[in-house]
Amino acid sequence: MPELTKVEKLAGRKFVADQQAALLASHMTDPPKYTVLPWHKIYRHPCTARDGVSTALELREVYTFSPAYYVVDENLPDEVAEWNTELNGDSVLVFGTIVPAARFGFIYKQGQCRGCKATARSRTGRLVDAYDRPPLEGRIAR
Repeated sequence: MPELTKVEKLAGRKFVADQQAALLASHMTDPPKYTVLPWHKIYRHPCTARDGVSTALELREVYTFSPAYYVVDENLPDEVAEWNTELNGDSVLVFGTIVPAARFGFIYKQGQCRGCKATARSRTGRLVDAYDRPPLEGRIAR
């Protein structure tokens, strides 16, 4: 497993911050009835459709791939910085690195009861290296 470069680490931090903010915003706009931990697969709740009987609510992982990021190199040589200012915004030469799309994944869990339709969602997610941990598919994704 290759180690992440400095640029990939910067892109990963930006991606996880954006995804975490979106996940928290979804809790505000569409709040779930239950908040679960991101590593749980099943959450038991008192189902109102079954007169309060403890019922398992299956949690499935939601896997989001990262977009492509262009990380600008902040350590520009002085002559390049001077050349950039002389162009007056017509075109700018910037050194940087492209981090490809789908380099990282963000995983959180959510589910809905089949009986009472109560929803559950984790409040936090986790960042994974998409090269080492692709999305799960089928019954194993539960």
